[in-house]
Amino acid sequence: MADTTPTAPPAGLLRPLGFGELFDRAVTLYVRNFVPLSLIMLIVMLPYSIAQYSMSVRSLAQLGDLIKSPGAASAANPFAVYGASPGEVAFTLLLALVFLLVLPFALGAVAMGVARLYRGQAVDVRACYGRAFARFWPVLGLIGMGLLILLGTYFGLVLVMLLVFVIVAGIGQLGTAFAFVGIAIAVVMGLAVLGLLMVMAVALSFAMFAVIIEGRGVFDAIGQGFARIFSRAEFGRALLFTLAWMAISAVAIGAVYLFLFLALYLHQPWIVSLENVVVSTVIYAFSTVLLAVYYYDVRIRREGLDLETQLESLASTPPA
Repeated sequence: MADTTPTAPPAGLLRPLGFGELFDRAVTLYVRNFVPLSLIMLIVMLPYSIAQYSMSVRSLAQLGDLIKSPGAASAANPFAVYGASPGEVAFTLLLALVFLLVLPFALGAVAMGVARLYRGQAVDVRACYGRAFARFWPVLGLIGMGLLILLGTYFGLVLVMLLVFVIVAGIGQLGTAFAFVGIAIAVVMGLAVLGLLMVMAVALSFAMFAVIIEGRGVFDAIGQGFARIFSRAEFGRALLFTLAWMAISAVAIGAVYLFLFLALYLHQPWIVSLENVVVSTVIYAFSTVLLAVYYYDVRIRREGLDLETQLESLASTPPA
């Protein structure tokens, strides 16, 4: 049974954190609660990986042959990852769709586990999933709105970039020096677009946490998520946090592909599925813990969450 009794948060948990302390806090919380937080993700990742393995084992063997003998002509269409059968392809696409729909609830359940730790409670897998699925329709609504926001922003920025490229091409006609200036402008613009989209993704993650943890509605949660990130005091810190977060993810993805290549070379496709389960579970769980820690840090610094908790604790204490 889930423990729903509020208790005092651990000493020093509800205080503003320095930039390095964010990552230290996330590592500490994840390591100390590794089993329940990882189990939340494993519940989703394990059946998906097993089904994915059963569909892709044949093509993985073909890819292994191609890696060991690049010049061999016998490798039949190594890019047909799930085989030639239309039924297999349709099932795989359906499986991926179900996974993408269920994944946000698993991530929300991990964030709810962090919320329980911040309230001084143990991470209860059942209670965390219960809270996430209790917000089923708002979560789905947020997913849809988030996709519309990101896609709308992306296509709008693409139009801006096309205009910039036209201007750069015009500048380049003036001479070599101007061409270098134009290229520099295009590169800066491209990095700015990427940075904006990354920070927007963090703001939408905050909105998801607000829906599940705070119980806000979709539009209220999106407004709060963007207000908490896109402020004069927070935007630069959010961008720096996002860059560090993406760097960690890039290293983890590199490790994934290294094991993938090794498994294919050894003709052991089961290693791919096992590694996918383990690494994906850890990456998803830790990334969500890190985002949840940052979410609470922003709330503490902006909204005095520590003072709010202290006042609630005093109010619940019976007089002597």
